[in-house]
Amino acid sequence: MLIIHSALKKLGMRPSDDAYDDYVQDCWLWFSEIFQKYAGNPWSEPKSFLAYAHVALYRRSLNERMRLQKHDNVTDDAPTGNKWGKSWRC
Repeated sequence: MLIIHSALKKLGMRPSDDAYDDYVQDCWLWFSEIFQKYAGNPWSEPKSFLAYAHVALYRRSLNERMRLQKHDNVTDDAPTGNKWGKSWRC
C-alpha cells in the first residue's frame, strides 16, 4: 500500500534499511486500528481518511522509532560500576 511506504519515506526510512520490513508490517497493523477508530466513514470519504491515515501512520512510526532509540540509549549508557569496575551496590 502506497500510503505506508509514503509515511515511512517521510520518516526518512528506505527499503534498504534493516528495520524497514518490520515497520511495514507494523504499519499494516496500525492501519487497521486507524481504520476502525476513524470518526467518519472511510468508504464515503476516502481522500479525507487517507490524509488522516498518512499522518497517523507517520506519527505512530515516529513515536515507535523514538521509543526504540530511547530504549537503546538507556541500555547503552547505563552505568555498570565505578571507574575501578566495582558494582555501585554494597
